[in-house]
Formats: sequence, C-alpha cells, structure tokens
Amino acid sequence: RVRPRALEADDDDDQWRRQQRRRRAGDRDEDDEEEDEEEFEVDIENYDCPLREWITRERTKSEIRKKFSRFLRKYVEKDGDGAPVYRIRIREMCVANGQSLEVSYLHLAEREPILAVWVADAPADMLAMFDEVAKQEALKLYPSYGDIHGRIFTRITGLPIMDQIRDIRQAHLNCLIKIEGVVTRRTGVFPQLREVMYDCSKCGFVV
Repeated sequence: RVRPRALEADDDDDQWRRQQRRRRAGDRDEDDEEEDEEEFEVDIENYDCPLREWITRERTKSEIRKKFSRFLRKYVEKDGDGAPVYRIRIREMCVANGQSLEVSYLHLAEREPILAVWVADAPADMLAMFDEVAKQEALKLYPSYGDIHGRIFTRITGLPIMDQIRDIRQAHLNCLIKIEGVVTRRTGVFPQLREVMYDCSKCGFVV
C-alpha cells in the first residue's frame, strides 16, 4: 500500500523536530560546561596573608591551574583569525619534540590579569604550576608525549617593563624582571643529574 503524502509530510516534520531538539540539547550541554566553570570559580584575589603563602594553599593552587588551563585552551588574539593561539603553539612544540612553551605576558595580562601579577611577584611557585598545566594540555593532544619529555617548561616573554641592572635592589629578589645587557663570557651547559645508575665492571652489580 502507498502511504498518504500527508503522513510522509508528518514524518518529515517529526524528524526535523527531533534534529532540532538534539541540536538544542547539544548547545545546552556546551553552555552547561561553561556555567560549571563559572559556578565553581573561587575568588582568589582577596587574601589576608603573604602572597607566597596564599598560592601554596590547595584551593588557590587548584584555581590557578584552572585559570591557566582555560587560558591555554581558549585565548585568541583580538586581531587574529580566531584560532586558539596556545593550542597551536603546544601542537607545534610537540611536533618539534620541544619542551618549552613561550607564553606572552601581555596575553596573560589581557585574559587572566591576576595570574600575570602573581607570576611577576612569585615566579618560582607560579611557573611550577604553569609547567604542570602545560604538560597536561600537551598530553591531551599527544597522550604519549610524556615518554619523550617528562616536563614542559613555560617561558614568559614580553615583560612590559625593563629594569636597569644598576637599579636592581633587594626588592627585586625572587621576582621576575627583564634586563638588557651584553654577554661577555659564557660557559657550557652544566647537566643536572636526576637519576644515576652505576654498573660495576667487575661483578656486574648495578646500583
């Protein structure tokens, strides 16, 4: 039997409605993910203790990692083509088997200003967390990249203020600064041993 055209039209309408519902559901899921990030965001800018103590607390560290991860995944340049800048840089780094990720201080200050301030005031602690996040983002793109490099190093570039060497004081101690100078002498790179294995040539015992 041939089905009436009216029923076929109804089927087409039902299919179209189902597609629309699925599309709206997908959009809601993406919106929910964004809302979840904002809903559980912790205010880390108000603190009543020394900065270096504050950024070692677990809640603060967790929020710092989340903010930097979001920055690496989503930052796009205003006058660019809309492509995520640091996802591309991470991909290029991995393709070149590198382990240094250059991050513009101005980009960070634009998107996450509190992280930019803190990385200048407490670079040792902040960069350690940045390195962890950079490695996690690299592993998302290339899950086996940890077999090539155990660490990823975040290199901050483009500090807007340049200090003169003669003006450096104790206040600059343990801070991130930018200076200009001429290298007159340099040595080779001194390796830093992390794991050492000794193999006895007489008995064959390995320590």
